[in-house]
Amino acid sequence: MRSITHKISIPSIVKIEKGSFDLIGDILIDDNIERVIIIIDQNMHNILSERIDKQFKKIKIEFSFLIVDTNLSLRKLSKTAYNLDNKTQLLLGIGGGSIIDRTKYISYLRKIPWISIPTSPSNDGISSPLSSLYIDNKRVSVPAKMPYGIIIDTNIIMNSPYHMIMSGIGDSVSNITAVYDMELESKHTRNQKDDFSVIFSLQSISSLMGLPIMNVRSEKFIESLLTSLVMSGIAMEMSGTSKPSSGSEHLISHAIDQVLEINNYPHGIQVGLSTYIVSRVQENCSKEINMFFTKTGFWEYVEELKIKKSVIVEAIKLAPFIKENRYTILSNQEYIDKAIRILDEDEYLKRVLF
Repeated sequence: MRSITHKISIPSIVKIEKGSFDLIGDILIDDNIERVIIIIDQNMHNILSERIDKQFKKIKIEFSFLIVDTNLSLRKLSKTAYNLDNKTQLLLGIGGGSIIDRTKYISYLRKIPWISIPTSPSNDGISSPLSSLYIDNKRVSVPAKMPYGIIIDTNIIMNSPYHMIMSGIGDSVSNITAVYDMELESKHTRNQKDDFSVIFSLQSISSLMGLPIMNVRSEKFIESLLTSLVMSGIAMEMSGTSKPSSGSEHLISHAIDQVLEINNYPHGIQVGLSTYIVSRVQENCSKEINMFFTKTGFWEYVEELKIKKSVIVEAIKLAPFIKENRYTILSNQEYIDKAIRILDEDEYLKRVLF
C-alpha cells in the first residue's frame, strides 16, 4: 500500500515580476537574514555587483561574493562548499543554469538554505531538487536542495540571450513526453507513481502553450515560461524523481552530449528537438508541440544550428543505455526504429536537420 501522505519541500518565497532583483535586500530583512554568501560567476559579478552592493549596504546585511568558475570539477566544488563560513545563514545563487546548479549542490552539502535568482530561463533547474554537473566530462544528475526562495526579475530575463529563451522553451515541453514515459514505466514495472506530480507537470506546460500571443520577448510570455519551469521543478520534488519532467527525450539529449563530447548544443535545444521526435513516436501531442515551436520561432532557431541528422540517429540508438534502470518507449527496439524513420519522413525534421 502506498504511503497516505509524504512531505515535500516547496519554496517559501516566489517573486516573478519586474524589478524584483532590487527587492532582494528588503526580502531578506523581512526574513531576519543577517549573513549571506552570494554565489555568482565573474561575468554576472561584473554586471550586477554594484546593484547588489547598493541595496545590501543600505540595509546593513553582512554579505560576501563567492565567484565560482562554471567549469569547476565536482571535487573542487565540494571543497569550496566545506570551506564556507559556518555562520552563513543563506546562499544566493545569481546567474545562469550552471551557477544555479552549483549553488543548490553546495546548499545540499552544507545544509544551508538558498535562494534561486536566475538571470536566464534556459531550464527547469531553477526550482528542481537535482543538480546537473559534470563528472569525468560526463553530465550527471546529483541530489540537491530545493530552494528556500525564487526571485526572478522579468526585466533581466527579457533581455537574456535569445538562445537561452529558446532553450527554456525546448526544456518546458519535455513534460509532455516525460509523463507518457512515466506512466508507461509504471505499467511495465508496477512501480507506483505520484499522480499529483503528473497533474502538476502537465499543467506547467499547458498554460504556456495555451497563450494566445507567442511574443517570446514580451513580459507575459516570459512570466508564463518561468512559471512553467518553476512548476516543472516542483513536480520533480513531488515525485521524488526527475520522471515527471525527464523521460526518453532527456535520454536522447544526454546521448547527444556523449556523441558530440564537445561543441554540443544548449541542453534545452537538444531536449526540445528530442521531445518532438519522441512525441511523434508516442503519437502524443506532436501537432500541438509543432505549432508551439513554429509560433515561438524555435524551429527557425534550430534550423540555424545545422544539427546533423547522423548525430541524432546515433543518439537515439544510444539513448536506452544512458540509464539502464529506466523504462521508456525507447526501451523497445520497434520504437527506436520508428524514431529513426520519423527523421526521414517528418517535414519539419527534414527542414531543420542536415
